[in-house]
Amino acid sequence: MVPRQTLIAVLIGIEVALLVGMIGAVRGGGPSLWPGFPSASAQGANAAPSWTFVTGPSPAVTIDIGHADLTIETRPGLQVAVSVVPGSEFNSSGQISARDEGGTIRILAANRDSSASMYMDERNVHVTVPPQTRVIVEEAGDIAASGLRADASFDSPNGGITISDFRGELTANSSDGHVEVSDADCATLRASSANGRVVLHRVKAGRLEASSSNGRVEATELAVRDGSVSSSNGRVSLHFAAGADTTVTASAANGDITIRGLAAAAAATGVASGDDDDDSVARTVRVGAGEGKLDVHASNGSIDLRGES
Repeated sequence: MVPRQTLIAVLIGIEVALLVGMIGAVRGGGPSLWPGFPSASAQGANAAPSWTFVTGPSPAVTIDIGHADLTIETRPGLQVAVSVVPGSEFNSSGQISARDEGGTIRILAANRDSSASMYMDERNVHVTVPPQTRVIVEEAGDIAASGLRADASFDSPNGGITISDFRGELTANSSDGHVEVSDADCATLRASSANGRVVLHRVKAGRLEASSSNGRVEATELAVRDGSVSSSNGRVSLHFAAGADTTVTASAANGDITIRGLAAAAAATGVASGDDDDDSVARTVRVGAGEGKLDVHASNGSIDLRGES
């Protein structure tokens, strides 16, 4: 993936590299004349490395690929298949390899600890696993995963995370990108972004911990019992589905709270005012039988709570 702050500089570099590559092609193709970009012949020689592993009944995969993007899909059986789709590289995370370490498949980039501020790594590591595979992603660029039926955790320092059709305990953290979870049933769901939105759709969770430091948090068709939802600099919008069973305590330090289709569980406190940073507003409402407890907070934004239409 490409960090946003260096995208323009890298694109300029690509244009120059393409021009140099065309010159090289006319000359018959040789080594790359532009540092950091492999020549066409080098790309062909190293295209699409792949591995296949036979697993046991409880497979596990650990992934640490630095800046490269990641796609995880599921297929019934007892095989883990890994392939690297080539892409342009500049100060990339290095060569990617896969190996079996005592029953855990480890997928690694050679320079995964690189702290270069300017880089480009447009490769995509495509992993196919049995649905019951336990997955831990320690570092990757943009991450997309679907169909998993076991506990999983995903971390991206600079990319977005998209998880769909999931069953199990789930943790998804991005330092600089969105986190989106859909069609998930989790005993515990932890979703956070330091600089991006958090979006949940058709999510059921016994416990939910969702937060964004600089972006909105929104959920539709949410069935939850306990937990917390917060945004430091953005709105919070929660639309509860049938089956939700919690009491929501909502507070907005600098914004309004709107409630539709939910029964008040206590009188409002505070004063709703957008003109005074010292003013705040709080509401407590019941969702379903109100057995659980969900704390919702917005430091600099409004809160919208809706029951099932």
